[in-house]
Amino acid sequence: MDDLRIVAEARGGGFTTADAKSVGVGGRALSRAVEDRELIHLRRSGYAFADTYLKLSLEQRSLVRARVEADLNPGRVALSHRSAALEHGLPLFDYDVRLADVARLDGQSGRKTSSARHHETVEARELVEIGGRTVSALSWAVWEVGTCGGPASALVVIDAALHSGKTDMDELMRVGEHFAHVKGSPAVRTALALADAKAESPGESLTRWLCHLFKLPMPESQVEVFDPSGRLIGRVDFAWEEFRHVVEFDGKVKYGRGFDPKKSPEQVVMDERARETAVRRQRWGMTRLVWSQVHSPAEATARHLLEEMTWSRRRYLGA
Repeated sequence: MDDLRIVAEARGGGFTTADAKSVGVGGRALSRAVEDRELIHLRRSGYAFADTYLKLSLEQRSLVRARVEADLNPGRVALSHRSAALEHGLPLFDYDVRLADVARLDGQSGRKTSSARHHETVEARELVEIGGRTVSALSWAVWEVGTCGGPASALVVIDAALHSGKTDMDELMRVGEHFAHVKGSPAVRTALALADAKAESPGESLTRWLCHLFKLPMPESQVEVFDPSGRLIGRVDFAWEEFRHVVEFDGKVKYGRGFDPKKSPEQVVMDERARETAVRRQRWGMTRLVWSQVHSPAEATARHLLEEMTWSRRRYLGA
């Protein structure tokens, strides 16, 4: 199975029966490997190695299944919607990824199988090639996946796409003309009005959505804080100059940004606390938000944030 494992890695995590035959592994051997739990049967003629597949996130598993779906339908489908967004490296929030998403390129009607959603062909669909597979172009994928959920979910995808530098607002608006009458497009347009290319994580996008939802003043993203001599103290996720208050979103994604492998996790935390103290010394109030507070925005979180912003304004600006 060693050669087959190499093939699976090269194919993006999964493989087909044809891939197995190409390295001398037949159907009986595959069946035994499934029985022995060495392999996972993803769909008819599609497999993955259990020890690597089960370590993946739900989104990563979904992408493996989508790649296998495409490999079993060469020239007939393209990765689309959620699967295309994942192939482009975009994060997904609050989307059902149990099924792969592919768009028909052969004129066949849309349908749903036990492994994938087959979407109907759209002549205007813009396509690119990634890893030898046909995929909806980035901006097109943003709209496809955006129309499948609410505005908060769309905002996460849009912010990430803009932050990648691989698209811009003009391009997204151009592609949006093709989605004018598509169900779910109002959610994408709401998100576009709030989009910010400076966002560096889904948590930051959802924090801004919380501000919009509960009518808090919208903050400025990625603000640099300096001391009186002009020395840079640090960069914070959000700031309200009129309140003299900043917000930092604490989450795994953010802590992974710029991680120094020479530092222990404890040292990283200590450095973060030292940076927070330095920011506060420059007469800024600070609120830290965690994933659970923005995953399902609650009025209590918004109220707490507004109270702390108001307190900072009174303390530092006397207003």
